[in-house]
Amino acid sequence: MHQWRLLDKIVPTWLLLSLVSMALVFLLAAPLFGEPVTPRKLSGLVAAILAVLAFYQ
Repeated sequence: MHQWRLLDKIVPTWLLLSLVSMALVFLLAAPLFGEPVTPRKLSGLVAAILAVLAFYQ
């Protein structure tokens, strides 16, 4: 049981970090490197931001 409590703390932290880093890389790559912005990429960015906000509720 103890290991599951540890995973309950670690997994959401890593998930949040990966979502925030993906969003940040996209937001920086679009203007700096001319990364094309497609509807699919925008929907992924919105989903990542909504997931991060859901974790903070």
